[in-house]
Amino acid sequence: MTIIERRRHPEQGFRSVRGLLDLKRAYPGEHIEAACKWALVHQIFRTSSIANVLKRGIERLTLYQAEEDPPIMHDNIRGAQYYADPPDNNA
Repeated sequence: MTIIERRRHPEQGFRSVRGLLDLKRAYPGEHIEAACKWALVHQIFRTSSIANVLKRGIERLTLYQAEEDPPIMHDNIRGAQYYADPPDNNA
């Protein structure tokens, strides 16, 4: 559900959206995007709370987490091919 849909009157949501757009003056767009994703996961919908997330740098945890966690490569991990075709047990 979007910010505008959460409000009884759409005009009330415009102010919240405007507040998020104003954050671009102080923070890069990718940080605002990460903060908004973090806020959605934690069910936080106030512009002031998202600004606080940006101020404290909490969004950087999710922004760089995907880059820091490489895929696990190990002999005991079965790949997609293992599950693609069932083994022929009639042989």
